[in-house]
Amino acid sequence: MDVQTLSLQAYELKTTGGINQRYHQLLEWWWGAADKCIRVLIGVLSVLGVLWPMFVDSDSTAPAWSGFALIALALVLNVMPLGDREKFHADLFRGWSELRKDAERLEFKLKSLQENANIKVHFERSEEIADKANSLNASEPAPWKRLLKRCYWDEIECQWGEGIRSNDAIERERAKRLNAITASGVAAAG
Repeated sequence: MDVQTLSLQAYELKTTGGINQRYHQLLEWWWGAADKCIRVLIGVLSVLGVLWPMFVDSDSTAPAWSGFALIALALVLNVMPLGDREKFHADLFRGWSELRKDAERLEFKLKSLQENANIKVHFERSEEIADKANSLNASEPAPWKRLLKRCYWDEIECQWGEGIRSNDAIERERAKRLNAITASGVAAAG
């Protein structure tokens, strides 16, 4: 394996980490917001369940049963594990953030190496980072494909520039950058 191949692997790991960072950050926020809303709803239902029988005609049994029904609904909502989902995605976000940081560090070190440099240490580090990515992938639930695709294109846009959200746009930008490098090399030589 040469420096260029190892650099490409580090770039792919960095990109994978970035996509998953975005994905789990959004899901952590969504589950957290849902958890807070459910907690407020539980409080409202509990208060209504207690106060409902006081404000309704007391001659029928309906007010008592409706109050009990509201309290039962609050208890059922209280058991929903939304906070656990938030913590799960927070943990995965932290894991992918660490992986991305490691991949970026490796990519930076590889850029400073000569083509014929000894890369054994960097190769071993790349394997460790890839193993970490495989472990994180193994703990992933089935993705929300639409959200994952959005996070993919957000990461691509972050790397390539604003408005670049398709493979065709990436290729146009790549050609533009290569032309700029070639032109500057010709100008420096001339």
